Amino acid sequence: MDHGLFNMQDYTLTEMVLFVVGCYLWVVAYAVIMRNIWKYGSIEMPTVAGTGNFAWEFVWSWMYMTDMGSVCVIAYRAWFFLDIFIFGALLKYGKKDTELPALKKNFTLYAIVITIIYAVIYIAFKETGYETPIGAVTAFLLNAVISVSYVFDYTKFADTIYYSPWVAWLKAIGTGTNSIFMFLHYPDNHLIHLACVVIAIFDAWYIFLITRDRLRGRAVPQPIR
Repeated sequence: MDHGLFNMQDYTLTEMVLFVVGCYLWVVAYAVIMRNIWKYGSIEMPTVAGTGNFAWEFVWSWMYMTDMGSVCVIAYRAWFFLDIFIFGALLKYGKKDTELPALKKNFTLYAIVITIIYAVIYIAFKETGYETPIGAVTAFLLNAVISVSYVFDYTKFADTIYYSPWVAWLKAIGTGTNSIFMFLHYPDNHLIHLACVVIAIFDAWYIFLITRDRLRGRAVPQPIR
């Protein structure tokens, strides 16, 4: 069904504004991540994030479609096309994210297999009726994993991988506006609400860590370009 630019029949103006702003802040975050990959020759996105994101964006850009209108469809597909570059960089640089020799040696295969597994899970959620029309359940469960992973990866790899304060804030605010949307539009979906709370806690923790370290002048890898 064509809902035009914005689906104002099923969503309120406040809900649309919150969700669209959050989606496009993530587009900017992806652009910053791409710029830093090029500049520093490393990728800050954890493997569980890069693989999960790429799978989700493929499934929800091309197999299913959000009912919120074409502005949101464009955002989803923008994530996918930007993520082609990020996923390629993950295959090139992502082995830094694991300390297991077997996974380092076979990292490309490992990342591709995990991506496929994620995609199958997302499809199963949708086909069995556990998903919302916009992919919110799997998106926020994945986002919770991402937020936790960012904190733990940062504490391990901050001296060898460049982590951006801009990305920290963009993803926190973008997910934050989308989280408010989730409480407004899905008041009874407490699984999503729980994921929102976990994300908020770990995003705040991550911002605290990266801000503290920048104020202390903690060293970061030197640019290669």
